[in-house]
Amino acid sequence: MGSEDEPLYDVSEWFIKPPFVSPRKEQSQVIPLIIKELAKGTKNIIVESPTGSGKSALSYMIPKITDLPAYVLTHLKGLQDQYRTELPEMSVVKGRGNYSCWLNVPPNCTDEELVNREVERVQNQGPSDSDRCSSDMAPCKTIKNFNCPFRFSIEELNPEESFFSDNSGDFCGYFNDLHDALFSRYFLTNMNYMASSWVHGHLPQRPLLVVDEAHNLESALMSHFSLDLSLKQIGNFLRDDSSFSDNSSELLANWRPNQEVSWGFPNLPSIRTDTDSRSWSMGAKVFSLYFKSLSGKIAERLERKKIAEDEIKNAEDLVLKLTQMSEWILDWENWVWTKNDELNPSRITFKTLSVRPFAEGLIHSSGHQRIFMSATIGNAEVLCDDLGLDKDETVFIRINYSSFPIENRPIITNVVGGNLSFKGRTEEDYYKTAKAIKSIAWKHKGEKGLILPYTKSNQQAILDAMNQHFPMVARRLRTHSDDSEEREQDFKSFDLSDSDDIMISTYANQGYDGKDVGFCIIVKVPFRSLGDIQVKKRTEMNDKWYKSQTANTLTQMCGRVVRGRDNKGSTYIIDPTFDFHFDKGIKGDGLRSEMPKYLVESIVSNRSVS
Repeated sequence: MGSEDEPLYDVSEWFIKPPFVSPRKEQSQVIPLIIKELAKGTKNIIVESPTGSGKSALSYMIPKITDLPAYVLTHLKGLQDQYRTELPEMSVVKGRGNYSCWLNVPPNCTDEELVNREVERVQNQGPSDSDRCSSDMAPCKTIKNFNCPFRFSIEELNPEESFFSDNSGDFCGYFNDLHDALFSRYFLTNMNYMASSWVHGHLPQRPLLVVDEAHNLESALMSHFSLDLSLKQIGNFLRDDSSFSDNSSELLANWRPNQEVSWGFPNLPSIRTDTDSRSWSMGAKVFSLYFKSLSGKIAERLERKKIAEDEIKNAEDLVLKLTQMSEWILDWENWVWTKNDELNPSRITFKTLSVRPFAEGLIHSSGHQRIFMSATIGNAEVLCDDLGLDKDETVFIRINYSSFPIENRPIITNVVGGNLSFKGRTEEDYYKTAKAIKSIAWKHKGEKGLILPYTKSNQQAILDAMNQHFPMVARRLRTHSDDSEEREQDFKSFDLSDSDDIMISTYANQGYDGKDVGFCIIVKVPFRSLGDIQVKKRTEMNDKWYKSQTANTLTQMCGRVVRGRDNKGSTYIIDPTFDFHFDKGIKGDGLRSEMPKYLVESIVSNRSVS
């Protein structure tokens, strides 16, 4: 789709109230195309539209224009809050851990007498403001057959009747939000919630599924198909208490089939790039038996009430995951596992190589028709392959230009730092990187900045080099907490400040709205580590995947500081290898072929700028 294309028809009649009072050019073009494909019955519609082109308006307008109820998914809870603020018509549902139970009981409480007293108190006096357990650890989750009067079963709801919709205030926070969303045109939630909920068959299918920031969907689904298992975790569930006992060494010794004395990991090596298929498949069979045996043992202890009360939910979750993994891992070519230490492991991680076998049942089928939107689709065939979408049932709509003035969003590549590739980086490279950051920071004195180091190790090394060599600029640098709530506050403080601080952050690679930031520095091309067995195997499975992932991540990084037509901001890519990877690449096909045309134009037009 080019800038010369004219809209199929005028959509301005739908843009009649804040925050959408007039359609942007991109919206005017893409909305009629989406409506046309929906009318044709197209199953999957992939939309690539630039940062700042107003994809949130699409999530709102498409269900409104078609009058079709929709699930609208984001990848971050913060984006849900942003939607809720801008569009109160959208009903937001988050995971149960974000809500408090109305009953003033401890987490995972199984004391039915206490619970019944609390129910009576709330019915008479209403919920208190005291600290309560979160809804995911409430009695309705931990006590079998407990019929909480402040919740409902989705199967009981009938949209034709008004009883529930007139009395939603009788429900606790989570079920109140769930109720409102079920009766709303817009059921707005996050990818992880939907993947966890839809698979159980409780939610009704809707005509539309709209996925915002769809480039994150695969990683969100993959989080549901991984297992991080530790000996400490196993020991805590199988010992009579959480302290180490005299038989710890026997209890956590290597497990072998047909014995129930030791419950440590089977004595099998990690999967490596040179692991032969026989060892791989046989290892998967052994782990399948191990998962079945271990889940049975923990389930037995749960039944006998041998698990500490505050660990019951974690034990139940592990039993479910082990039971699922015992089946999934038999598809051995789709799984890898890695020990933290081959000789004396204390932890082992299992990862899937593809969510294709699961994606339809896990999330896609929640919508009869699906719209996947992002600024960084890149190679549509790779996305279809990653998400298990039938190419014959899929249409790709791409806005290949940006309506933001090109002079407002320069991408400059002539200021060069050191080579921070994993194998080649040295102290000299970090000095060169720090020197490049210093020159850019001085050029933008008085402006806020953003540095994207891509990895934590790069972040720390850059901070050390700046403090050592350029302390005056180093005083402008600030970091954020790794705790999600504290991190949100750190960014909020940074956004609201009038300083010329420079935030250095691996978290801000995507999703961060830096409209008040004057410049962004990308220190290296974001290649994934081929030392990661999952990355290596996926690259072997699809030779287009690795380049597509790199181009998409770089595109996201280039879109952090210019978020609207009136924003101005410079992006600097200071990796000395960038020009080679952009123009040519190792296989003679550079990243430019996978990046949006409007970004390529900005990079090429600014090559003479320093």
